[in-house]
Amino acid sequence: MALKIVPPPRRVDDRERPLNFLVRRKKRPSHHVVISGQLVTTPLAVTLPFYVAGYSMLAHVALCFLLRRGLAGNRELEGTLMAVPNGRFGSGFDFRLLRLRYSLPWVKVPMEVHSLKPWVRTILTMARVTGIIFPAGILALALGAVLSARA
Repeated sequence: MALKIVPPPRRVDDRERPLNFLVRRKKRPSHHVVISGQLVTTPLAVTLPFYVAGYSMLAHVALCFLLRRGLAGNRELEGTLMAVPNGRFGSGFDFRLLRLRYSLPWVKVPMEVHSLKPWVRTILTMARVTGIIFPAGILALALGAVLSARA
């Protein structure tokens, strides 16, 4: 059996075929998510706000827990800053989050906050920031879903 040496196939350049052209669509940024075992491509305008809102909610809950530990010696200030989210529905848990009004940037915190330790003030500031990022992320998620549905 003789071996036959064959030259590699000649690569045809696009310049040799004048009518060869590709229509390229502008690629929209997307993200792949697994839903019920299936890979689904979702627009980045929907998934990014979803993750931002979710992580800021988790950070807010953790920061409020740390803030409550830092305010353990000052029950009056803790009662002013923190609220029970389900208090009106008779929730038996002592789960407290920062009041919504203190998450708004134009609402000032009580003057007693300035006498707290620096780490407690830092935790309070971070809880205020995550408290406003969460609803903003939810609104951005809804807006991104509407805009991607229209496209």
